[in-house]
Amino acid sequence: MSNRTIAACGAVAVVAGFAAMIGCTSTPMAPVAPLADCDSQNCRVKVKVTDCTRHDGFLVVPDTLVVDAPKHIHWELVDSAQYKFAALGIDIKKNDGVFETPKEYSNGNKFRWKDRHFDAPGFGANIYNYTINVVHRTGAVTCGAFDPKIANQ
Repeated sequence: MSNRTIAACGAVAVVAGFAAMIGCTSTPMAPVAPLADCDSQNCRVKVKVTDCTRHDGFLVVPDTLVVDAPKHIHWELVDSAQYKFAALGIDIKKNDGVFETPKEYSNGNKFRWKDRHFDAPGFGANIYNYTINVVHRTGAVTCGAFDPKIANQ
């Protein structure tokens, strides 16, 4: 096989999730990112804030959430008692109608969006950047934002 064919096989494996095409032989690749804590109706994302003034003060698991069907996505602050979600705690950039009904709840410890996924008009597999907005419960600290992703496949 030429280097060009090997590169093409690698690209096909990444995009299609398997490599048994175009004469390539390989084992199936793992998903791009873990499906997190998802069930048939919900996905959960854990957010730990140690210092909201620093970009490295946020830990989000998973950093890129892979969603494969319509679901509610729930973000939960864990081990971050001095912080809560702002009014728009999760701000999805370029929301093209795929996401609806944002809601902050549980005294600011949780935030939810509904991902309509393929139920949305004009749906296409896309990566959606979003910003996590938290505030210090005392208001004594001005917080920055953190920008993970949602991958609709």
